[in-house]
This record gives sequence, structure tokens and C-alpha cells, in this order.
Amino acid sequence: MYKFADTVAGSANSPSMSLQTIFNGINLDNELSDENGGFTTLVVSGRGLLDKRINLFQPPGTHGQKELNYTYTTREIQVKFMIEDRTNGGFRDRFNQLSLLLSDSQRELRFTDEEAFFIATLESADIPDEDSNRIVGTLNFICSDPAKYKAEKTLNISTSFSNHQIVGSTVRKWTSRTVFSGETKNYTLENNRGGKILLNYTFGENDVLEIDYDKRLIKLNGVARMPLLSLDSNWFNLQPGVNRLRASHATTVTYRETYY
Repeated sequence: MYKFADTVAGSANSPSMSLQTIFNGINLDNELSDENGGFTTLVVSGRGLLDKRINLFQPPGTHGQKELNYTYTTREIQVKFMIEDRTNGGFRDRFNQLSLLLSDSQRELRFTDEEAFFIATLESADIPDEDSNRIVGTLNFICSDPAKYKAEKTLNISTSFSNHQIVGSTVRKWTSRTVFSGETKNYTLENNRGGKILLNYTFGENDVLEIDYDKRLIKLNGVARMPLLSLDSNWFNLQPGVNRLRASHATTVTYRETYY
């Protein structure tokens, strides 16, 4: 749980708090606040460690169980907030605007005290009886993708195997970009563990090749060209820690630091 704001402080038009909520690129504390009232983020929970669903197996004649693998549970984030206004009408308008700002699904959810974001949808809201123009409620966000995403990282891949440190607890998504300096026959991007992407094509000068691991997509000069992919290819992920990579032509690989 993260608590920063003073709930006893005056109206929401007081100096900016250190903890603010950003949804779909909009800072709710700023967007919903003016000289007549506002929205204030008070407490955020659910950004920490996730529960694991552990797949267990009971071998015959043995004590205990064996762990086969595990997956992470869905992440739930709760945002406790205060909303207030000088007038009844202004109070209702501010709530209506909050509802509108939170209406989109699977959007980036950020907080100003951390350089990270989640993919979230507002599932529900706990709102007390509106017996005044200042109430404290809770927004309940669901993250079907439970990952916490941080900074984007870029790797410069050369034509010889070299070590590249991958940070984070896992990497599920990466993209690559290659600009050919001259006519080049075929292209390979590979690791030293048997992963290989092989394209059978003669590339021309200034051709731009883009590969998207998550979408399993090959694009040449902005156009999808999946037939270029050889059947001998073996899509590979980036693993946390040291990865040895090389490409047949200078390539940049980009991934996002990811945590659970």
C-alpha cells in the first residue's frame, strides 16, 4: 500500500500532492481540479507482489508434492480518492467527468510516484452515500495482463554473437528494426540457444525491416510480408539475464522492462 496525501488538508486546489493518478494519458488529479474543488488521489494498493497459481503434482509413494510450473493471478489495483466541489451541481458534474475519463478499457494506468504503468480497466467503484459535496471513495481497476511495465530498452545487435543484459522478471514482447545499407541476400536474427528468425529475400539499399515477436509479424517498408519467413525459423523470447544475440546485418532490438 502507498499513502502520501493528507486527507485532512483543505480543498483539492491546494498544492500538488506527490501521488496522482494518470489513466489513458490524463492526470485525473489535474484534469478534475480547479478553484471550486477537485479530485485527489489518497492511497493506491495492488502494485506490489502478485499471488502465484502453482501447478502441483503428487508422485506416487512420495512425501509432499512437486512443483511443475506457475502462472500469476490477475492484478487488482485500488485507488482511494477524495472528490469535492463547492456546489451540488458542480459535485455531480465532476463525478460525471470522472466517469467519462475512466470509460475506456485496457488503457495505461500510471501513478506519479513510479516510472511504470499497468494495462487496466475500471471494474467497479465503491462510493459512500453522497451526504455532502466531499466524499472519499475507491476505484477498483482490473489488470487482466498483470505485468508492470517500465522503461523501454534498446539493444544494438551486431553480426557477431555478443552479450546483452535483459532487465526485469520476464520479456514477453520485443521488436526489431533493420535498415539495409546495400543490397543484401537473406537475413538472420538469432540467439545461441537455437532461436532463429530467417528471412529468404534480397533486400535493397534503404529497405526497412521490422519484426514484432508478440504479433509474429514481419514488415518490409511498412507492409506485412509474412511469406519472407523461412519454415526453418524458430521464434525466440528474450530471457532475464544475459542473452547472446547476433544478426546478419546491424539491427536494433527494443523491449520493455517488465515485472510481476
